[in-house]
Amino acid sequence: MPDEEITVYITHPKLYNGISLPDKKFIGWGHSEDWKNYTTVYLAHELLHIILSRKIGLDETSHAIVELIADNEVRTRLNKGSLYFKDGKYKVGHGFLRKTIKSIMPYWKKYLKNQKKDIVSFYSVVKKL
Repeated sequence: MPDEEITVYITHPKLYNGISLPDKKFIGWGHSEDWKNYTTVYLAHELLHIILSRKIGLDETSHAIVELIADNEVRTRLNKGSLYFKDGKYKVGHGFLRKTIKSIMPYWKKYLKNQKKDIVSFYSVVKKL
């Protein structure tokens, strides 16, 4: 984790917002707790946007990686019994990223099994797909 301060502005949960501005070190957050650990997962999601923006940039592939890490892997580990892309009655993640994520998935499964995890190298491999 980088040694830096990031400001999180909390808004009313009925606003259904989550945004990060990496250059400003800012996260805006206000959303209902749709499933267990929702806020934790999505604050991690926004934090990953800030961290990874400095390492690999912000594009569709990096956003897909953020979803694989936070929205899916972290969430399923915290919420035993939930599945990738679904938690209870809720679909998880952005629909527009699903095709990218599905193309990355075989590489992601190999990445998770690897003892030496390097997200920058992983990005370099899957960006070419």
